Order: sequence, then C-alpha cells, then structure tokens
Amino acid sequence: MAKKVFTIRLKIFCKIVYNKIGSMIEPEILFEEVGRMKRFLVFTILLSFLLTFVFAKTTIKFMEVITSPDRTKFLKGLLSEFEKRYPDIEVELISVPWDQSYEKLMSMVVAGNPPDVVEMPEKWVARFAAMGKLVNLENYLKDWPELDKFVEPALKAMKIYKNEPYIIPYGFYIRIMFYRKDWLEEKGLSVPQTTDEFIEVVKKLTDPAKGRFGTYIRGAVGGWDTIKYWISAYLGTAEYFDEEGRCLLRKPEAAEGLKTYVSFYKNGWAPPESVNWGYNEIVAGFYTGVVGIIFQDPEVIGTCKKHMEEGTWMVSKLPIGPHNKTFVKLGFAGWSMFKTGKEDAAWKLVSFLASEEIGMKWEKYLNLVPAYKKALEDPFYMEDPYRKVLVEELNDPRYEFYFEPWYLPEWAEFFQKLSVQEFQKVLLGKEAPEKALEIWSDFLEKAYKKWIEKHGK
Repeated sequence: MAKKVFTIRLKIFCKIVYNKIGSMIEPEILFEEVGRMKRFLVFTILLSFLLTFVFAKTTIKFMEVITSPDRTKFLKGLLSEFEKRYPDIEVELISVPWDQSYEKLMSMVVAGNPPDVVEMPEKWVARFAAMGKLVNLENYLKDWPELDKFVEPALKAMKIYKNEPYIIPYGFYIRIMFYRKDWLEEKGLSVPQTTDEFIEVVKKLTDPAKGRFGTYIRGAVGGWDTIKYWISAYLGTAEYFDEEGRCLLRKPEAAEGLKTYVSFYKNGWAPPESVNWGYNEIVAGFYTGVVGIIFQDPEVIGTCKKHMEEGTWMVSKLPIGPHNKTFVKLGFAGWSMFKTGKEDAAWKLVSFLASEEIGMKWEKYLNLVPAYKKALEDPFYMEDPYRKVLVEELNDPRYEFYFEPWYLPEWAEFFQKLSVQEFQKVLLGKEAPEKALEIWSDFLEKAYKKWIEKHGK
C-alpha cells in the first residue's frame, strides 16, 4: 500500500515538474528516470555505510610529555611513518610542556579520558599503575620478537613497579657536564674534575657586568635530580633509607650538600630568575651565553650543535664528589598504555615505536644511552667526541649508577610537587635547608613504610 501511494505521488511530482518548468522530457519518461535515480541513490547510501564500517579509522590519542619544538617535529615524522604502515589507525598527538604534563595527565586520568599511549617518565609509572589505570604489558611482550633485542638494564626497567611490565624504555638518560669552552679559555681555567674545583670555576666565570653566570639553579619541576646529585656527593651514597627505614636525608651530610647547591644562588653565581627555571630555560640559558656550566641529559648535545658554534662548548663527565665517587641517576622514559578499550591499536603504536628499527632512530636523535644491544656496537656512539663522554662515564668505576625509588606510588607527587615547593622556599629564604630535608624525609619515610607493610622489602 505504501509503495503504491509513493508511486502515485512520484507521478504527480513528475507532472508538476513538466508543467511548471517546461521540461523537455515527458512525465512518463521522467517518472522512469527518477525511479532509477531513487534506486541508485539507495544503493549509494548503503554502499557508503558499508565502506564507512569496513574502512573506518581508529583514532588513538598519544601524549608527549618531554617536549621541545625540534623534538616534537622529529616525533611527528615517526608518527607519520606509523600511519603509512597502519592506514587504519590515526594518531592524535597531544604535546604538553614538561612542567605542566603531570597535572595534565592526572586530570585526564581522573576525568576518565586518558590518552591511549603516553610517553611515560619512569617516576610516574608506580602512581598510575597503582591506580589500576595502566595496561600490564605481559601478554603483549611474551610473543613479541623484539624483546630479546633489549639490553638487560632495559628489561629490568620495564618492571620497576611490582616486577610487572608497565613501560618499555626507549633509552637511558645520564647526566653529563656541558661547559662553555670559550669562557674557560678566556679566564685561563681548566675543566673542573671535582666538586671543589667546580665551585671555584663557577665563581670565577660569573661576571654580572657581561650578564654571565657560572652555573644555574633548577627551581622548577625536575630540579630534584640536581639537588640529589649534591646531596649524594656529600652523603657518599645514593641510598634513601637505612636498614630501619629511616631516611638518609636527615643526616647532616645531606644538609651540607643541599647548602652547597643553594649557595650558588645565594652568592649570585646563578641567574636570579633561575628560581623558576625548568629544562628549556636552562638549556637556552647555556646556548645563549647566560650560563657557563650546566648538568644535563645527552639529548642537549643535539640542541647545542644546532645553536652554538663548534669550539665554543664541550662536554665532560660530572665532577667527582668528596668521597671520590659520583652518583648518577640512570633515568629513563618510555612508552606505556592506558586502559581505554583501544589496547590492540595502542599496542601497534607502542610496538612500532619500541622496535629496534624505530627505537634506535629515536635514541640516536636524543643522544641517549641505548636500550638496544645492537646500538652498543654502533660507531655512532664512539666516533663522536661528545657522545664518547657517555661511554667514558659509564665505564669509570668512580661513577655509581642508581635507580630512584620509583616503585613508591607517592614518588611522582614527591618529585613533581613537594621537592619543588620546599626547594623554592629554601632559595627564597623562607625556609631553612634542614627544614626542607625534614619535610622530605617525613614524606618519604611514610611512603616507604606503607610499601614495606604491603609488599615487604
């Protein structure tokens, strides 16, 4: 009945068209043409729905948290290569400045809208894994042919929380010393080999009239790494707790190390504005000629090559501390997945980025200590005078490499917030160094005790 009514109405419509606009086509012929068009239109609509269903792209959100313009540009190139290999997957890149990244990621997770894949610093793994939000990668890794290509430290780094894999590291960060070779030559100074020599050199390099400062203070997020360098140098150990669970930051030697570092700011050997400096400001301060010596990760080598003239700068091993040792954090970042329902598509991206082929491109671009066995034989690391320093530091028995207590879920809060808040108070004279160390110790002891009670030593 409905079909008959539709046919009658279609014929009337064709008659009206003929009468109103003077169509050259007779109404009966127009009716047949419209009928054929109708059938074609229905077919086209059905086909478009089918093609949309069959060939629809999956969009996955990928968050980058250690950002810089050049770094993000390189990463976009890798993501473009991934999308060519997997045309059914589209990657939405979210780039967040480092100082804001932890709060941004946490807010997304709490709101129930986390990224599918994230560039995960080692210090955040325990926090998000303890919340039950990260994907345990065990089932993905067990049959992954690339797994055997990683060095042993990388395999251990995958399981920093509860001995379960929540991250695949893309390389290791170890600090080295960047110095203005031209400044030292102007003053007739040698490259400092010890912490005592370092103090004397930065004092002599400081020249306010020229807008030059011997060194820097990292007062913003990430400053704990340099704080810990000076504390460990004077403590003679990188450990945080004794056998009874007491925090070693309570020791007077820890206060001596912290006071030494703070003195660079108090004595005017570091720029006043560095109380708020983070990674980008420190690096820019070095290559623009504001700061003479910085401790930084090897990825800064590429930045200096781009912005500085050859011969004006160089790198060396970190200064040796009073105990004839230097303690270097073996930091890393990598790729992690959140539970979003798109785990299979997310794994394709993670396994692509973490493959030996792509991973070595990434770690070479960043000048990282490699996570892959094959890279250890690569002349890339031994023939370049800048990268060669990394290998020298790794092979020097006076340098002890350590992991922070990243297994503590509270570590992220300590690193991102508490350490920054108290350190800035000390720099601005609002709090004594001993008070800051007491607050840090209380926080860490509480977190450690909680961990021990739940998991054992």
